Amino acid sequence: MITKRTTPKPSSGLSPALKQYFQAKETCPEAILFFQMGEFYELFFNDALKVAPLLDLVITSRQKLDDKPIPLCGVPLSTSEGYISRLVAMGYKVAVCDQVTVPGPGVSLAQREVRRIVTPGTVISAESGSPAVPRYLAALTSEKGSYALAAADISTGDVVIGQWDELPAFSAALASLEPKEIILESDAISLEHDSQAFDSQMSDSQAPDSQAPVGQAPDIQAPDIQAPISPTPVSQAPKSQKTDSLAAIKISGALITNRSPLEFEAQNAQNIIIDTYQSIPCGLSGRKLPISALGALLSYVRELTRGATLNHLAPPRVLSDRAALGLDEAAVRNLELIKNSYDGSEKASLLAQIDLTVTAMGARLLRDWLLRPLVDRSKIEARHGAVEVLSSDLLTLTELKSLLSKLPDLERSLARLTLGRGSLRDLLAARQTLDVAPKIKDLLALSPSDELKKLSNEIILAPGLQNRLKTILADDQGKDGLTIASNVSPLLDSLRDLEAGGRREIAAMEAAQRQRTGINSLKIGFNKVFGYYLEVTKTNLAAVPKDWIRKQTISGGERFITSDLKQWEEKILSAGEKREALETRIIENLKYVTAQKAPLLKNLASVLAQIDALASLASCAEKRGWVKPALSSDDLIDIKGGRHPVVESYLPAGETFVANDVTLSPKERLLVITGPNMAGKSTILRQTALIVILNQMGSFVPASSATLSIRDQVFTRVGAADDLAHGRSTFMVEMSETARILAKATPKSLIILDEVGRGTSTFDGLAIAWAVCEYLHDLGGRGVPTLFATHYHELIELARHKPLTRNYNVSVKRWGDSIVFLRKLTTGGVSRSYGIDVASLAGLPNSVVKRAREVLSDIGRQSPGLIRRKDQRLNLFTVAGLGQDGPTLLAREIAALKPEEISPLEALNILSELKRRASEVLT
Repeated sequence: MITKRTTPKPSSGLSPALKQYFQAKETCPEAILFFQMGEFYELFFNDALKVAPLLDLVITSRQKLDDKPIPLCGVPLSTSEGYISRLVAMGYKVAVCDQVTVPGPGVSLAQREVRRIVTPGTVISAESGSPAVPRYLAALTSEKGSYALAAADISTGDVVIGQWDELPAFSAALASLEPKEIILESDAISLEHDSQAFDSQMSDSQAPDSQAPVGQAPDIQAPDIQAPISPTPVSQAPKSQKTDSLAAIKISGALITNRSPLEFEAQNAQNIIIDTYQSIPCGLSGRKLPISALGALLSYVRELTRGATLNHLAPPRVLSDRAALGLDEAAVRNLELIKNSYDGSEKASLLAQIDLTVTAMGARLLRDWLLRPLVDRSKIEARHGAVEVLSSDLLTLTELKSLLSKLPDLERSLARLTLGRGSLRDLLAARQTLDVAPKIKDLLALSPSDELKKLSNEIILAPGLQNRLKTILADDQGKDGLTIASNVSPLLDSLRDLEAGGRREIAAMEAAQRQRTGINSLKIGFNKVFGYYLEVTKTNLAAVPKDWIRKQTISGGERFITSDLKQWEEKILSAGEKREALETRIIENLKYVTAQKAPLLKNLASVLAQIDALASLASCAEKRGWVKPALSSDDLIDIKGGRHPVVESYLPAGETFVANDVTLSPKERLLVITGPNMAGKSTILRQTALIVILNQMGSFVPASSATLSIRDQVFTRVGAADDLAHGRSTFMVEMSETARILAKATPKSLIILDEVGRGTSTFDGLAIAWAVCEYLHDLGGRGVPTLFATHYHELIELARHKPLTRNYNVSVKRWGDSIVFLRKLTTGGVSRSYGIDVASLAGLPNSVVKRAREVLSDIGRQSPGLIRRKDQRLNLFTVAGLGQDGPTLLAREIAALKPEEISPLEALNILSELKRRASEVLT
């Protein structure tokens, strides 16, 4: 039974292996330590107690310290990467301590050292996460109102840098990367960090009492061991005076790692960048803050990888507001570009609709294209041209996708090879890529698309490496146990022959001994403990020759050895050990040679990813009937028969999406769109923005035709959300987002606004909505292209005063007591919202709907106190007697009537007139 005890000194009563354990633990006390013991990685003390319930491992004990059992759990080396990846995904750092020597004659203790530390931002194993999603590690720094970041996906070699003078733009760029880990100066900044994702994962590890095996005390303390690192909410991190403004940034699910300010020091950072790239890469020269961030990032990665060369890292790409269509966090979220709004998955997102890639490399690149659409007309047209050629030539497109589907994830294989974690599978990935790439190059060489021909020319092959991989690696891996092909090494072939000959000799010996003894059930077996043996059942023991040596008794009989058998065993095992060692040397040399070609192979992978992304857009255009948009210089958005790409694909069988036309031109800048809830206003707004984004990423668009000018930014203000963590109401969030739009928009932007002003009182909201519309109409002297959906019908009056305003509505048809949504955008405004009808469709009780109609009727008279009690019937005299300034004219006329002097016909005429006038009041 494991019980709680005081913390002893690490040196007291420790075995030699445990002394090694504590030496390793001291180098990385914040990490879970995987300590190799033979064919297993073992975890001790607090690490074992915390990890066991998380990974469904059994806690046991094999040694004692101060007469107390030491808690222990372990995982096999062969499956360890999966366990490590699971822990890293939970926000833990994992240190891996490997055996670097093998015990031999006179040496009982293997030497061990920490060879790598794995963190959420540096994990490279194939088992970690979705291959289509990048895993960025980011370093942030700030100075005097400027903000910079450097980010790298260590698993692929992609590197980006950027610098911004405005915090919102910096925040949007960082959010688009979705970093898994963020490096900050240790005395630096306090980011707002959404640690909710970790809370549930960490709660068990912080209180393991409920999950520890019965009979074991979960609170045992290991000597000088810290608990596993838990992602610290950034609110607990120390603040820096120079970077306090970064506290406004939210990073969801990112592990925060603090580093010494020396890592960010400009000269130190520049030195490590030069050491990595052999020079300062293009785009970094003279940029102090990005250099500081990138240097700190590279220093951290080198430390974790124990000095790896990192030559798989590509030169940094520069993120810039001017290099891509501006999409802030709100736009990415509201338009559901990457994730849907109801469960946060990629399902029903725009990315899910356009991603028909067949390689992980292409999927990652397509995602990047979507988040950073182009603003360079020539580049947009180049992609359009490639998509047009491929989508119109299904034979070539089919053949191309067939070839692309054979490509492995070369980018991540290269990362593992260059970081010393490569395997035979990664070598085979390089060989397969080099085998397929020439066929893709030839297929595209004669393409009528300049872009595809350019990509074909950029496929630079490595025939020397390709031949070496093809020659050395066996074609049929695993068949007959072959990894290295025959005729690669005469020595290897002879060792294989010796092994095979020995096994044949063993088989012949088995047959000979059966004949000699008459024991037909006799067999020769092998295990790692006793080597080769002859096994005889109990009923045949009397027939065993006297020259056999008894080795082991088993339940069903006994095992023996002979001198001849041992001689052949030594020959076979010696040949096997030598063969394995020689194969390992050949494979390791091949890994080294392949890693040396990492820059060339990285470029090859990048080109193939571009081809796959273009093929995906072409497949999407052909499959979904999308059209090539025309680019215009006339500040025009002219969409005919536009459709929402996601909504259209999720329609029930038999339903057809109602396409709509939208035009925004220099003469029509502000479209005020009215109509009831559920009629489709938001869909029309969003599909317009999505069509603009698809166009600028180089895709065809869901429309019958589209003529579009290039926009600089897309802004959205849709949906309702509060920010309880910072005490901001839904209305405050709405106004903050609207304020940012008004501050940043230009006449070249596109803005979609949905129900601005609804979060406050009706009159305040209407006033705000009206003022916002006027501001956007007048901005820059020519206005901003804006779609403004609203229930404030008074806004249709804007068209009388603002000449660039146009009124539209999403039409509805009344059918009996209900309404039918036609989903069609038509000219003109509407004067009612049909809110009660929509409420009825939503299932509100009939009594509530009826009462709502009564209240609406009363409110329509615009008289204080006019809403009757729920049980009060409204009659003609009630209406006649109510007015803002005393008795109404109608009431006076009724009071002046003299019934005794009126004939029946006159009475009927008067009653008819009173009814008409009362009806006018009621409506």
